[in-house]
This record gives sequence, C-alpha cells and structure tokens, in this order.
Amino acid sequence: MLITHNAEVSPTFKNLIEFRATNYGRSPARILRAEMHASYPEVDQQPNFIDYLEKHLIYEHQEWVPVGKDVFVGQFSVNSTLTTGNPPIWKDVVNGKKKVWLHGIVIYADGLSDDTHITKFCYHCLHGESGAISGLIMDGPTGANKCT
Repeated sequence: MLITHNAEVSPTFKNLIEFRATNYGRSPARILRAEMHASYPEVDQQPNFIDYLEKHLIYEHQEWVPVGKDVFVGQFSVNSTLTTGNPPIWKDVVNGKKKVWLHGIVIYADGLSDDTHITKFCYHCLHGESGAISGLIMDGPTGANKCT
C-alpha cells in the first residue's frame, strides 16, 4: 500500500489534510486496520509512536481494496484541531516550540496469499511565519515510512 496525502507545499494550502492508502499490488488487499494520529512534541523531538500492533485493535469490518483503488486512512483539520480547537498548542507551534506530526499505519492482508503486511507513515508539518501550515515533509523515527 502506498500512502498519499493532499497536502501540497503551496501558499494556497488547504485546511484539511487527508491520507489515503492505494493498492498498487497484484491482487486485492483486505484492510485489517488503517488509522492516523497527530502528535505535538517539542520541536527537537520526534513523535512517540503508539503501539499500533496490538491484536485487539484489528477492525471487525475488513474492507477489500481492489488493485489501483484507494481507501481512506484519516484526516487532520488544522483549524478545528489546533487553531480553534487547541490554541495553546497552536501558539507553541507558531512560536517554534512544538511541531505538528501526522503519523499512522495500514495493516492489510494480501488477497492471494493472506500474508499480513504493514505500512507505517510519518510526516511533520511545514508552516510559515504566520503559522499557516504550508505542506508536509516525510520524516520520523526509525521504522517510520516503510512497508513490510
């Protein structure tokens, strides 16, 4: 699964960041789990990844994704989550004390073999002097941004 997002580095950046997983494999994939989270650590730290592999967190309803199609993973609204939703954290982001990290996981089973695969992703948000988010940079701790 390839993770994509709609956050282009641009002055006309949209408020809502959406992540999707696209199946570029050779067979349909069964999504066992797909989610994203936001973290706001100090600027010199990377996010503390949640233990995504807990077995009790596998979806009960498991969606099939045909080859070439995608599935929603998660979204992040800059305005409702930070600027109006949590002004103290937003102030720390604008003042350069904290970073906004968006990270997540897609666990899926191959449709031919039923082998389980994991895709982890991690990005931090870029922002200008005004604080407006202007895009994402792929980054993160060891083990982020890889597929198994």
